[in-house]
This record gives sequence, structure tokens and C-alpha cells, in this order.
Amino acid sequence: MTINPPRNLLDVLSRFDAREGVFGCFDLGVEIENATQGMNCPNDDARKSIWAECAPWEFSTHDTIDGGPWDTYFQPMIMKSNDQGEYRARSDLRTATPEIIEYWGRRAEEAKHPVMKARYADLVWDATKFVTGKKPDIKYARIAIYSYLAAAALDDGTEKYDTREGLTRALQLALRVQDKARITAAVDATVAFVEKTAEDGHIGTYCYLYDNLLPPEKGPTISPETEKRVIDLLEAKFTQMTTPGGPWDVEPHSPQGVCLRLAAYYARKKSEVDRVRVLRAAAEVLERRAAIIAPMIGMGDLQRASELYVEAGLREDAERVRRMGQELVSRAVEAMPTITTRVKVRRNGVELFRSVLTNRGIPDALTWLTAQFVPDQEQLEGQVDSLADRYPLQARVKRVLICADHIVADIGDTDGDPDGMAVWRTSQHLQRQQLWLGWGFDHLFDTMGLTVDQATAFIAGCPLYEEDRLPIIRAGLQAHFDKDYLKSVHVLVPQIEKALVNLHYHSGGAAIKPHQSGRGVMQQKSINDVLRHPDDPLANANTIKALGPDLRVYLIAALSHPKGLNIRNKVCHGLWPADNFTKTASEQVLHALCAVALLRPTEQPDFDDGVLSSA
Repeated sequence: MTINPPRNLLDVLSRFDAREGVFGCFDLGVEIENATQGMNCPNDDARKSIWAECAPWEFSTHDTIDGGPWDTYFQPMIMKSNDQGEYRARSDLRTATPEIIEYWGRRAEEAKHPVMKARYADLVWDATKFVTGKKPDIKYARIAIYSYLAAAALDDGTEKYDTREGLTRALQLALRVQDKARITAAVDATVAFVEKTAEDGHIGTYCYLYDNLLPPEKGPTISPETEKRVIDLLEAKFTQMTTPGGPWDVEPHSPQGVCLRLAAYYARKKSEVDRVRVLRAAAEVLERRAAIIAPMIGMGDLQRASELYVEAGLREDAERVRRMGQELVSRAVEAMPTITTRVKVRRNGVELFRSVLTNRGIPDALTWLTAQFVPDQEQLEGQVDSLADRYPLQARVKRVLICADHIVADIGDTDGDPDGMAVWRTSQHLQRQQLWLGWGFDHLFDTMGLTVDQATAFIAGCPLYEEDRLPIIRAGLQAHFDKDYLKSVHVLVPQIEKALVNLHYHSGGAAIKPHQSGRGVMQQKSINDVLRHPDDPLANANTIKALGPDLRVYLIAALSHPKGLNIRNKVCHGLWPADNFTKTASEQVLHALCAVALLRPTEQPDFDDGVLSSA
């Protein structure tokens, strides 16, 4: 095939090629798109000729973790894929042919403007292997490096972000081909450009100087003089940012960006005094804003300040700002408005619900009610995804859980917390269903006449609740029946935990673990040890299988996770005041007690040798 772009498209390219200053690739792309709008393509050669000059300016160069669809530097600007792994992209490198690669090579040598030469040459270097299966000629890497640096020399800051990307790419290419002269040139050009264009208020105009030249590994070899220039520049900016009373007191996040780079540098240089100095200064900026900003924002600032103090080894300062944070959270909670909503429930729906229980009779009604309120995790996830599609902005709002004097959990932070989002979904569902659960227990006790003895017998059907615990469980059930909810919650929660530890033991795991003090001392495992995520290397596969995904996540959400109701932890650590021990709380504990009781041995009459499953 012959690549022969139409005249009006070549005219656009010629105009840009003749420019004296720099321009953005996006700007050229827009002009080309306008010139080709509605253009007739009588055959495949004509279509590919147009594509050969449109595509270079449509590719994106954003970072990807896995190399994108083509394992290349150049990426599709837009890509959509389906469940079968098929995708559509704009622009799509699969459209390129060996003839197009050859054409881009000619354009790299013919073009005069360095922005255009860099793009064509880099495309040849980057895409040749994907398109042809062959190695590219190293001369295209060299042309690209030279052109990126030449473009940077032309830029007075007008296209500083495109130039930043070009300088970064030039250094990457020079390092890849191990061209020492071009590595030195890229380093010098980066320093010169940053010193010329750095803006105090935009750390993106200068922090990349550190990222490119002083990365933790695989960076260029630079002279001590150049290294000092980089650090001096960052220190100068940081000093301005951390001066008390300056504009950065109301915008403390940019100083952190500079601080963390300097702290990492000083850590590598084993300069502990300087590392602590910059971490302390950044934390103090956060403290200053917390004193003048709204409490809801300030408590997050103090949390971050405490983390920086801990990183600096300043434990007393970390403790001090945590105490300040407690006071600030209390003020934030007091300032929060109470939001109420009214939910209409049809009377015939409630009556139908009650009739289902009546028709089943005791104890089948208790089994049905218990199973009904253990949420299906796949169904919950589908509901949340559907809501996110319908209300995308709401789905992006950051959510945190706050108790009386501290932030309990950041809902969106899932790092190291594989159960977090499932627990949050489940806890929200449980709270929405609490009214129905209450009606169900009321109907069982008040209308159907479920007695404490009958309820105890139901629990006793699960051998995880050992015989010597049944009097304690009966006392807890009686307390609920007598409306002594403070007692029922305190008595029943430990019995649920003990039953789950029993499950772990009878599923092949040990019920004890080494005490954190070491010295050969052991301690009883807890609910958190039993309900580990399946991917946790310490999880017991038999326990996970016996519980199933729905019951496991439900128990975590109800009892032991900060993103859930967390009843067990709040009660055992004395975090609940008396007015939290409500009928609703007791009903949730009673339901969790019954949910564990659904686990019964199957196949073997002897529990130790049997296989556990949910009833």
C-alpha cells in the first residue's frame, strides 16, 4: 500500500512544522481532526493514509501499570472492552501496518519541528515490535531524544506540561539505550528547564526534577553539583511553603509533596536530622490549617499530621495532635445537622411478612427469619454497582465513619483491607433491614409465644455452643425477653465469639496462638482470627468453607470490623455509652447468635469428624 495523505491534511502539518515556538500535540490533533472531519475515504489505502497522520496526535502517553493493551509507551486515548476481553480503542495501534511504521520513520527524518520529529521517531521506536515483530532501529530512539530536548529548549513555559513529559521520556529512552552522552544532555536539559519554569504554587512544575534525577533506583548518574542544585531548589520551595502565616497554611498538601521527596532523600543519605526537620515542618503546616479550617476538614489534617510525626519518630508530638484531633472531632460531631428521612412501609407487606412466620410455626420460623437476614453478597454488590451507575457523583464522594471523638474508618481506603467494601455494603443493608428484623422477633416472642427455653433449644442444636455455655446463653436470652438489653448484649456477644473459635478448632485449626509478648506464652484466638479473608495466608480453608461467603461477611460486618456495626469490639472495649444498648442492638446480637446456630454437622453424627454446613 502507498501512504498518501490528502493535501488539506498535509497543509495543516506543514503549518505546524514551520512554527518557530513550541506547541502542544493536542493542539495539532485538534487542527487535524477539523481538517479531516467528514472526509471521504473511497478505499482502504485512503483510510489508512489519513489514519497514519491522525493517529500520532491522538495517542495518549499516560502511565499504565500493565503496559496497556500493546505493552507500549503510547496508549489509546479511549478504550472500551467487554467481558470477553475484546476491545475498541482510539487510536488503535492494531490499525498500523509495516508500511505505516516505515512512513512514520520517513516523517521523523523529514520533519523540521522538534515536537513533530520527536512524536514520529518515538512512535517508530515504541510501536515497531508490536506492529512488525521486529526490533526498531536505534537511530529512532536517538532522534526522539534529540528532538524532545530541542523542543524543551524552545519552550519558555508555554507548554511546560508537554515539555515535562518530553524531558521525562527523553531521559527514559537515553537510559534504556545506555547512551551516556544523551543521558547527560537529558539531565542538564531537565534542570535548566525546571529552573526556568518552576512555579511555587504548582509542584508539578518542579517535583518531577527529583523524581527523574533522584529516584530510589535505576536513575541516571549525576554529578554532586547537579544533585545539590536539585535539592537546593526543593529546599527553597519547601522553606517558602512552611513559613508560618504564609499562603500554604490554608493549602498544606503541596508542602507534603515536597516534604516526602526530601525526607526520602535524606533517609538515603542517612541524614536523620534533616529527615526529621522536613517531616516536622510539613506536620506543623497541617496543624496550623486545622486551627483555622472547618472541624470536619481539620480532623483529617490532624490525622495526617500525626502520621508525619510518627514517621519522624516524634511520638510525643503525634500523641499531642491525636488529642487535639479528639477535641476537634467532638466539635465536628456537635456541628453536624441531624438528617432524617421517612420510609413508607405498606401495611399489607408487614402482615404478609408476619403471616409467613406464623404459617411456618416454631422453630422453623426462627430458622427462616435468621436465614432471611443474612445478606447475599453477590446481590448486594450488584445493587451497589447499579446505584453507582445511576448516581456517579455520589459514588465518588469520600465517606468516613466518625465516633464520638475520632475517625473510625475511611470507607474508600481498601489498602490492606480486602473485606472493607463488602463489610460497608453489608452494614448499610443491615441498618436498612433492622425495622423488619425487629418486627420479626416481636412477632415470634409476642404473638407466636416463642419462649426462652425454646430459643435456647434452637441454639443448643448447634454443637458449637457447648453445653456448659447454654445456661449463660439462656440468661442472655432471658435478659432480652425482659428488655434488659445492656445485659443481653454483654452476655451474648462473648458466646458468639467462643462458638466461632470452636468452629475454627473443629475445622482443623488451633484455638490458641502465640501471645504478642512471646516467651512461649499462648492465648485464645479471637473472632478476627476465625473470620479472616480467604486470601489471608493464616485463614483456615475449612472454616471459610463451613461459613460460606455470606455468613462470614455478615458476622464481620455485625461484630468485628470498623467499617461495619462493630458491636463486639465496641462493647468489649467499653466504647458504648448506656443509651447504645437498645432493643435494636440486642436484636442484632440475637440474630448473629442464631446465624451461627445455623451451622450444623452433616454426614457424621460425631461433630468432631463431621462436616459443618449452614442449615
